[in-house]
Amino acid sequence: MSCLLFLSAYQDKVLTLLASINEQNNTILSWIRNKDKQEAVALHRSPLTNAPCSLPAALEEDMQKLEGFLADETNFTSMVL
Repeated sequence: MSCLLFLSAYQDKVLTLLASINEQNNTILSWIRNKDKQEAVALHRSPLTNAPCSLPAALEEDMQKLEGFLADETNFTSMVL
């Protein structure tokens, strides 16, 4: 009989841990989905509306202009996000 009580207590502990893991997974998945939505919105906001050249850059001169543009942290950050 004590073996059955041990199994029951063990099963309760395992189920409690599994429920906790499931809750954590749901939280993480929700965070990922939210982040994906934020990134999709950021992609639709063209961060290069004030870029000094069109992309893809065709000339070395355009690359130099783009390099200078991206040297500004705000411009660089808008490209990364």
